[in-house]
Amino acid sequence: MTQEHTSQVASIDDIPPDIQHLAQETQLGKLRKVYNARRTTRREIGLGLILGSSVFWGLGALMLILVIELADPETRLSLLLEIALPFILPGLLLLLPGCYLLFHHGTYAHWRVYLYEKGFIYEKGIAKLMFPWDRIARVKGQVKAIEVTHAGRRGHTYTEIKTLYSYHIHDKSGEKVELTNAFPDIAELVDIILEEVTCRLAPPEVRLSPPDSAVTFNDFTLDHEGIGSKQAKLPWREVREIAIHDGSATIHKREE
Repeated sequence: MTQEHTSQVASIDDIPPDIQHLAQETQLGKLRKVYNARRTTRREIGLGLILGSSVFWGLGALMLILVIELADPETRLSLLLEIALPFILPGLLLLLPGCYLLFHHGTYAHWRVYLYEKGFIYEKGIAKLMFPWDRIARVKGQVKAIEVTHAGRRGHTYTEIKTLYSYHIHDKSGEKVELTNAFPDIAELVDIILEEVTCRLAPPEVRLSPPDSAVTFNDFTLDHEGIGSKQAKLPWREVREIAIHDGSATIHKREE
């Protein structure tokens, strides 16, 4: 039950020594590819916070000018505290984290998946979790398409169909990890994981076939008992073939 999957081979020289040590210790085999998470999220959030702070500071400055010009000297201080300060303080609270996020590395700068022949290592900051294929007990996946509306030039808008991925990988010891659209190549990554895990959890007579027309699960759980959604689950004895494509599982049932 095999299906070839091409992937870019990463250079072993680019892999941190601690990751290499974990891979050798767990006997994960040859490195296949490194998946890096997106690095732009913090910069975008930081710019948004700084722009938001500038709005508050602008309103605060306007209130300050109005109070100085129009208020009596006796009431000027109290009006400053009542009117201008509520704008200046939120602006400061937005500015400080905005500068930190803007000039710091991306939110997912240290999120990586090191894919090997016999499993993968998930790195999130200082946390490093190992998932050999034969230790994975369950995979719960959800693939959902949503419409995203963008504002274009001259008041025009356009709609984009975006696919959201959410996959929870559970190993036999209780460790789990979630893989999402934080990884740009999430569709390719989950296809490889699902194929490898299916080959080990499903009986040998269940074939892994190319995707075509059949029953497709976009929200499903896969374990040693079978595969299915919240509404219905097929035991492996009823499955003839399973096809993995773009994070979805297509099932061919056995004939009665």
